[in-house]
Amino acid sequence: DVELGLVQAPPPSDIDVSPATDTNTVGTAHTVTVTVTDMFGNLLAGEAVHFVVTGAGTPTPASGNATTNASGQATFTFTNETAGANTITACVDEDADQVCDVGELTGTATKTWQPGPAVEITLAPATDTNPVGTSHTVTATVTDEFGNELSGEAVHFSVSAAGTPTPASGDDTTDAAGEATFTFSNAAAATNTITACIDANDNMACDMGEESASATKVWQ
Repeated sequence: DVELGLVQAPPPSDIDVSPATDTNTVGTAHTVTVTVTDMFGNLLAGEAVHFVVTGAGTPTPASGNATTNASGQATFTFTNETAGANTITACVDEDADQVCDVGELTGTATKTWQPGPAVEITLAPATDTNPVGTSHTVTATVTDEFGNELSGEAVHFSVSAAGTPTPASGDDTTDAAGEATFTFSNAAAATNTITACIDANDNMACDMGEESASATKVWQ
């Protein structure tokens, strides 16, 4: 007589996280797909997978769990409102404790979040007082809807006509910190209003509809 035994399927030996790298705009959703296979490349269904996100900002959610389907795949979707990079780690959660333990099969992917469109500009200091003939600098900061600083944004500055503001206008481009500066002086005792705008069409003017901010300078 020949005794027949059950053939046990090979354990998971590979986990692939896709896309391996990707870039999204902050505030949008990003999905990674894990594929779990055995040593022969067979797709494995019913495998518990744990996901965890580390790095910049406040990824939402920062972790999750799923079970591979008939195609050996499990997915995880998250978002982030902070510009920067996240690492997504996925593991075959052998003991189903919703943690990636030492020795469990893991894979990683990278997500880069880029700032959204420029929607806000602030100007500092909001108010200040200087002696006539000295110089005064204002700093404009440009951000997206989530407060991420934006580099490479054109900013136009203009000064109200009171006294003799010199120069009476200027232009700058935001740096890596989202900041652009403008310096002027006045030879007369006067009060100036400085206006700065996100110069969306780069025409060196503050047009209707362009986001703007203002500050006040008193010359004594």
